[in-house]
Amino acid sequence: MKKTIFTLNFDNYAPEITAITYPFIERYAKKIGAEFKIITKRVFPEYPLTYEKFQIYELGADNDWNYYIDSDCLVHPDFFDITEVLPEDTVLSFNADFAGGRFHYDEYFKRDGRNIGGNNFFTVASYLTREIWEPLKDITLEEALKNIKIIENDKLGWRSDGWEIDDYVISRNIAKYGFKFKTFISLLNEIGRLGEEYIYHEVIPREDKIKKINERLQFWKYL
Repeated sequence: MKKTIFTLNFDNYAPEITAITYPFIERYAKKIGAEFKIITKRVFPEYPLTYEKFQIYELGADNDWNYYIDSDCLVHPDFFDITEVLPEDTVLSFNADFAGGRFHYDEYFKRDGRNIGGNNFFTVASYLTREIWEPLKDITLEEALKNIKIIENDKLGWRSDGWEIDDYVISRNIAKYGFKFKTFISLLNEIGRLGEEYIYHEVIPREDKIKKINERLQFWKYL
């Protein structure tokens, strides 16, 4: 079975953070028999940086499973292989918001009716659901950005413009293709592991992340 864990890293992003997080992601990749691939070359330079995640649609075309994990995610050494418990016809993101609070609906969201607003810092999909990574084909970047609502967290000065484009596109693709969907939290509940922490990620300013990551490692007793 061919699996790849992808992440993004442009312009040597936060080496003080990735020096900690990458060894844990690499360790997890080795544990589950996956390749760890860092995307470092932009192919959508006119789009917001997070849109580069949709390179996975082509880069992972021959894989049985594709993971995406943000570079600042901390992965617990005891993390299990999601592909052993997630059905191939189901996509997974860490959590989900109410899509109506974050996006203006088009015909796909209206038809789907599940109001799924996926979080794309940790996402898993199989070859059956590769279209979750499909780049936009039927609307322009300008149209997509207009469909993303400006919420309070978007107003934080340390966030780049359009940073939620990837959440929008995966959520729209889930609705467009009617994919079965689970959150990581719901999956943990199904397998009787609710309350256990395997992924740590906070959307906070970069200067605060190193402190929080080290605190998590101390909590996990790995520091």
